[in-house]
Amino acid sequence: MAKQNVNFIQRHVEKLIVGATGAVLLATIVFYAVQTPNVATVGSTKLSPGAFYQEVEEKTVGALERMKSARPDDSLLSPLPESIAEITDNKLNMPAPLVTAWIPPNPGLGEIGPADGPVEKIHLAEILSPSRPTLTTGRGLAALPEPSKLLLLQTGFGGIGREESPRGGTRGGAASFGIDSPIKDCYWVTVITALFYKEQIDLFKKAEYHDDRSIFSVAGFDVARQELLPDGQWGADTIVTPYRSKDIIPSDILLRRQEDGSYVFDPPTQEIRNSYLAAVQAGSSGNDTLRPPFATYLTEAYRAEWKLPDVLPGINVDLSLYAQESRPLARFSEAPSGDARDTRTARRADPGRTPAAGDERTQRRLLARKMEEAQKALDEQRFLDAEILLDDIERDPAAEEQLIREVRTLRLRYVNEFRTARAAVAPSTQVRDVPVEPAWVNDTTVMPGRTYRYRMRVLAVNNYFGYQIPLANPNEATKLLLAGAWSEWSLPVTVRNDTYLILDRVTTPPPLARVEVYHWANGIWSSGRTEVGIGQRIALAGSGFNFEYDGIIVDIQPERPFWQRVERDNVFSVRQRTSATITAVNSRGEVSEHIALEDRGVKKTIEDERQALLDARTGGGVSPGPRRGERDGFRERD
Repeated sequence: MAKQNVNFIQRHVEKLIVGATGAVLLATIVFYAVQTPNVATVGSTKLSPGAFYQEVEEKTVGALERMKSARPDDSLLSPLPESIAEITDNKLNMPAPLVTAWIPPNPGLGEIGPADGPVEKIHLAEILSPSRPTLTTGRGLAALPEPSKLLLLQTGFGGIGREESPRGGTRGGAASFGIDSPIKDCYWVTVITALFYKEQIDLFKKAEYHDDRSIFSVAGFDVARQELLPDGQWGADTIVTPYRSKDIIPSDILLRRQEDGSYVFDPPTQEIRNSYLAAVQAGSSGNDTLRPPFATYLTEAYRAEWKLPDVLPGINVDLSLYAQESRPLARFSEAPSGDARDTRTARRADPGRTPAAGDERTQRRLLARKMEEAQKALDEQRFLDAEILLDDIERDPAAEEQLIREVRTLRLRYVNEFRTARAAVAPSTQVRDVPVEPAWVNDTTVMPGRTYRYRMRVLAVNNYFGYQIPLANPNEATKLLLAGAWSEWSLPVTVRNDTYLILDRVTTPPPLARVEVYHWANGIWSSGRTEVGIGQRIALAGSGFNFEYDGIIVDIQPERPFWQRVERDNVFSVRQRTSATITAVNSRGEVSEHIALEDRGVKKTIEDERQALLDARTGGGVSPGPRRGERDGFRERD
């Protein structure tokens, strides 16, 4: 075999390759398996990745424990930092940046720039004033139930709480309308206004309210009244409480009224707000608040006395669509003439009367028939008819608790169907879809013959109650109700008088005035005659009681010229005539002049009204007061 001619490199190249490869493999094992080139420096200590992550975990757990044990302070209410850069500048006690010998490839994420600017805070929007009120007045017999108190609890089904009856017990549902509500004389002034819903919601949006909080919910009204004094000046403002059959009051929470008219609940929580809002909106889509029923509590003969104007000046709204909301709805068509409402009237007229057992059995049978009709109406999807029948049953004092519980169960089961049915026939229930919403209150604290004027402002639910973070002024989150701006003063209205002095004639000598006094009480006019002289009080003695007219005769004129206003064919004119006159002064210093010829028209109007009431009472129904044979309730003074 011939000898090969190879050099040293060629002879050992394979060994060199194997040795270099082994050296690289050994270095890789040493640096990446036994040790690591990635080292983190925390303070003065160098940590491996495993030790570093353990250190991060320990510091995270420690920070979490500190946060759990920390308590909020006023610094939480300070404005947010203007930019994220400020946050990064704070010392957060985090580890220093990693120092590594080798970093695996990864895409760059870019830098996080500063925030666009400071977070805008919300300022509560102004609550608009309602329109200038329009007034109507009336007089009649009414059985106004004592307002039931809807106790607002912090817990409970739906957050609405429970209802407390006037006698101290607890009971849900509608206000009681029974023997606890005696029929009494009632004078009232109805104050009608309009709320500008669309404009108010536009203000909420302009203030950058969140969509779920741009809702206008009215909880009530502040009503101010002024009385016209004898000197022709208006008296001081008086805040009156309009009549409502149901009041919402807080329980287990503190309610405070502020100087600006707002109401503060302490502590402010969303649960309280939601409960109160649910209570405000409960029943007739809030109509108990905006348009509380009133005519339904008047006796049959006087229900037409409660009136609404045809229109509101300057407001495009048809009030005839809303008038029926405060009037009695159609009742049980098959009820006999002496139905439950008539029976209650008779019992109120004679409180000492004990109903016979037969009457109670008849009443229970009638209620059972109404319940059957209500269930039938629900099965046939006649939800409005069913709701009317359920309302009748629940308000009837003869209804037993078991029956009332069944009624309320049906109300809860069909609450959405009832609301939809009402909305279909009454556009007024869709308050968020209309630009203008009419509202009214009834002031039953007025005095006969007095002249008043009114103004109103809205008490609206604060949509940010208990929600401090978005508000520029966190204290505003404690206000549950916000008071709006006052409306203009209404035009004055004079309440119908209950007593009239009528001059019949004057005799001489000495000058004596033959007068007749008409007094309205217990739903009927009573009258009496007497003769009085100058300086004498006008007093009449009645059967079983005395009546004294508030006035003293200060002047008697057998004949005196006066100007009489005459109307013919819608043309007015005046002419001079002569008649007997007297002048009287009452205890308030008011001077009244009575002219015999003019008083004849007043007397005719009163007699026509008295006869109409007597005819209505004779035609059916029971009403307190003198009977037809007792036309003159006062006997003439001797």
